[in-house]
Amino acid sequence: MNGVGDSPLIHIVDSPNDTFGTDAAVFERTMDAFTAHPELNAFFLDNGGGTGAVEALDAMGLLKPVNDPDHIVLGFNDIDTRVVQAMDDGHLDVILSHIFHDLVDLAVKAMFTNLVLGESVPQDMVTPEVLITPDNIDSAKIGGVIVAYPRLPASNWDLWPALNFSEPGSVLSYPDLEPLSIETPTAAMRQDLLGY
Repeated sequence: MNGVGDSPLIHIVDSPNDTFGTDAAVFERTMDAFTAHPELNAFFLDNGGGTGAVEALDAMGLLKPVNDPDHIVLGFNDIDTRVVQAMDDGHLDVILSHIFHDLVDLAVKAMFTNLVLGESVPQDMVTPEVLITPDNIDSAKIGGVIVAYPRLPASNWDLWPALNFSEPGSVLSYPDLEPLSIETPTAAMRQDLLGY
């Protein structure tokens, strides 16, 4: 609600947040919301379940291209294969890069830095998020890797590149949002530390 709740230009119809980001529950809630409020012209999904939202809007005939006068402005907070397809097809306006690739990569680096190298790491770290649009879906990156991870080879995790968080500001401390960096721990670093 911050930033939009007091705007006379925006009327918010809030849906109960009990979907847990599942496609089936988001599908149901989307159908309910747009059936009860056919006047809705924008939709922000603040969790996972983008496939459910896209499929529900498509089933109701409401998934229109961005340049269509009946287009519903769509902003999602997560990305999956169907969401990327919706953007490629010209139906989705913006996605926030709230994805697992960078979160897991950073968590593993922090864990190994602390447990294997014995170096302290900030207790709370986050990766910066970027807005993904049709203009930057194939160029927006975090840690040197595209954020549209469905473009990476599905289920071939060994082919996914490790992210590079060594540049200052590629990681932020939370809640202060102080720019940080974290090196990728290596066996050579461990050997150097232990002198073997």
